[in-house]
Amino acid sequence: MNIKLTPEQEKFIEVQVNSEKFATFEEAIDKAMKLLEYQQWIEETREKIDAGVAELDRGEGLDGEVVIMEILNRFKAESSRVC
Repeated sequence: MNIKLTPEQEKFIEVQVNSEKFATFEEAIDKAMKLLEYQQWIEETREKIDAGVAELDRGEGLDGEVVIMEILNRFKAESSRVC
């Protein structure tokens, strides 16, 4: 794949490599791609949180203690069945 960078983008990456923040041009691009992935994860997580808060505001949520107790009870039941 060939990527065309603007002169400003090339200069920015060159400065990063020359300042020894990155060893190579490829390393700088790899870091940028990872940051983009992380930013996307953050946005998706925020959307999920917003949806969850909206559900709670509508009274659609579950009591956390009740959910934890149900999980623990299932775990205990499965543990005693297996052991």
